[in-house]
Amino acid sequence: FFYFLASSIIGECRNNSITSRSSIHCADMLFEGGYMDGAISFLEATQRHSGSPKGSTLVSRRLSHMLNLSKQCKNGLGLYKQHNFAEAHKTFTAVLPQVQQRPNLAALVLSYRAAASVGLQKSNPAMEDCNNALKLRPSFLKARVVRARALLSMGKTEDAIRDLSYVKKAFPCTVISQEYDRAQTWHEQKLKQQRNEEKKKLQRNENDKKRRQQ
Repeated sequence: FFYFLASSIIGECRNNSITSRSSIHCADMLFEGGYMDGAISFLEATQRHSGSPKGSTLVSRRLSHMLNLSKQCKNGLGLYKQHNFAEAHKTFTAVLPQVQQRPNLAALVLSYRAAASVGLQKSNPAMEDCNNALKLRPSFLKARVVRARALLSMGKTEDAIRDLSYVKKAFPCTVISQEYDRAQTWHEQKLKQQRNEEKKKLQRNENDKKRRQQ
């Protein structure tokens, strides 16, 4: 949908029938959806087809801002992929003040930082960031996936399954299905362990009762 919208707007830009603000709005949608390169490419194309040698000042400013944020976020994501979760967390923490006035983008950065917290085995801060992200973007699927991972690390398998089930219905894909299946497996193992512990407890109580009767 985002790329279809972007293509149609670029077409209108060629005909000089769309405003710079509309172009920026579309690029913001792409950027806030995590399609940072797509948003930047879109604004660059908008500038080329603006009909002005220098392009739009508004578009130029937003493009510069996006390039800066994209660089920082990519740096954080790169650190995350290298399992350098502590530095990734610091990077996303530094980005957050720059996006506080843009709720959708703030939710995205919060979900990135939450993922870093999960990597650091700090489930409570991860939960807090995910919950705050979902307050800003209630249907934000990425925050629900990260929250599910935090919940799993806390042993709250039922809550994790609930989040992953929501995501699976909204956006069915192999990766989410695998995470959902893994959560289900962990939940079944947890229930089995609980049943075994209950059996052992009952057996101990029965043995204690027999000893008292002897």
